[in-house]
Amino acid sequence: MVLVQGSAILQIITFIKEKKTAGVSIGFWWVILTGLICYLLYAIHIQDILYIISNSIGIVLTTASIILYYYYKKNYA
Repeated sequence: MVLVQGSAILQIITFIKEKKTAGVSIGFWWVILTGLICYLLYAIHIQDILYIISNSIGIVLTTASIILYYYYKKNYA
C-alpha cells in the first residue's frame, strides 16, 4: 500500500512543480478514487484498521490530485 499511495504523492509533486496537467488522464484518477472508496467501505465492514487507514490516506491523496488537476487546468491552461 505504501508504494501505491506513493504514486499519488509523485503525481501531486509533479502537478505543483510543473503547474500543468498535460498528459494526465482525469478519468484514471476518478476510477482510482471510486475504487479506494469501495475498498474503504469493505475495510470498514471487515473492521481492518490497517486497511481503513491506508485507503483513507489514498482517498485524501487521490482527492488532492483531482483538485490540483482541475486547478492547474483552469489557471494555467
